[in-house]
Amino acid sequence: MSLVGFSALSRERAIVALEGRSGAGKGRIARALTAKVSPNILRRAHLPKRTEHEDAQLFMQRYAPHFPAYGEIVVFSPSWYRQATAEFVLGLCTYEQHCHFLETCPLAEKYLTDAGIRLIKLWVEVGPESQERRLGARLDDPMRRWKVEESDIELYRRRYDFSKARDRIFAYTDTEHAPWHIVHMDDELRGTLNALHHIIAQFPYQAVENARAKLPSRLENHSYDDYASIAARRVVAEKY
Repeated sequence: MSLVGFSALSRERAIVALEGRSGAGKGRIARALTAKVSPNILRRAHLPKRTEHEDAQLFMQRYAPHFPAYGEIVVFSPSWYRQATAEFVLGLCTYEQHCHFLETCPLAEKYLTDAGIRLIKLWVEVGPESQERRLGARLDDPMRRWKVEESDIELYRRRYDFSKARDRIFAYTDTEHAPWHIVHMDDELRGTLNALHHIIAQFPYQAVENARAKLPSRLENHSYDDYASIAARRVVAEKY
């Protein structure tokens, strides 16, 4: 809460990019970061798969409308790095497009940081046993089975191709102005806490004291019964 208050008052602009394997825990980190704060200040931008129209756009073009204004922090999960990881491994991105991304992405990120946007990049990593256990548990649970798409299963099968794409990303885009940090999520609770601690530590924030609002006295009702006026209206059946 102090970070959110600091961001609003200091007009801070920040992007948190979460990338990693299927079932690693990117969503858990994003939910923990945004769950109990104002979405007007700290929000998650969860973009769906690219459309045919968006295939012709620049790799960061579809993300730009969601970039933060003054006093905002935006979490991208997944981020624009999906093109160079999952989409490349699945054959949805050509080798030439992959290489072009790796060459131009550091320049695009330098533009963001030079414009005053704080860019925090986390790679969410999980071991093969933990990934197998989590994806298997989701497939066995009818209430969570929808979380596992065909692409997740294929990326699980091609884990080491995905690892090679990850290593190429680190080689090209782990820069001074936008460095990568790896968070290990085999222990989800500890990993999530470590990720939150790291993200918060990137801001030179100070605790913000906000005056606590108090409820005022209601105005006189002048004998008006606001329940009696709706007593004859249709109501939802109280089954519980």
